[in-house]
Amino acid sequence: MDVKASAEVGFHENAGSNIDFSNERRVATRRTSFDHGIVFSNRPLRCNEVFTFTIDAQESSWSGHVRVGVILHSPASDKLQPLPRYAVPDMQWKDESWIVALDKAIFDNDKYNGASNCRIGHKVGVKVNRNGELIFIINGEDSRPIANGVPTSIPVWAVVDVYGSTKQISFLSYSGIGVLSLADIRFSEEAVASVQASRNKGGGVRRSSPKEFFSI
Repeated sequence: MDVKASAEVGFHENAGSNIDFSNERRVATRRTSFDHGIVFSNRPLRCNEVFTFTIDAQESSWSGHVRVGVILHSPASDKLQPLPRYAVPDMQWKDESWIVALDKAIFDNDKYNGASNCRIGHKVGVKVNRNGELIFIINGEDSRPIANGVPTSIPVWAVVDVYGSTKQISFLSYSGIGVLSLADIRFSEEAVASVQASRNKGGGVRRSSPKEFFSI
């Protein structure tokens, strides 16, 4: 995705009817009930770019937790006017959105599993990697792929449903291309051709600059 950076306003102005914004739309608070709490990133995400927020407040009178994912539709599109009560299941459209409850994210260790994904103070990120996999990042640790098949050549927007026991979240950052895993790094075609040519001639491999060597 080739998306130009814009001002880092955290959340798009289109939001659920129970959402109040503060601090220049960087804080989203659900003022009543447990539903109508959907918010979006203010702009689409680049491939591997991480949209990060913190969980600021919870409400023990409700069950369930924040839902997180990405969607192909701009928050300003007609399809999202008006917004539904819930992101799950109301916005789970095949090949158009990938949204799951944060407490369903699975990590390779037991530190962040189940409801422990959703504690106050946790920093939660969402990204789509170059393989089209949806990944959550909690306090810097990546989940296993939550979903796959997300397009990487067209814009996607982050979506967060401030649902159930989750009462308030705050936008932190768009963090560039995020932290790359080995699966996200590809050698450029030029670098591969250079290596093959050197091997064919029996010579060493020329050291290239990072921009020559990698395509990320």
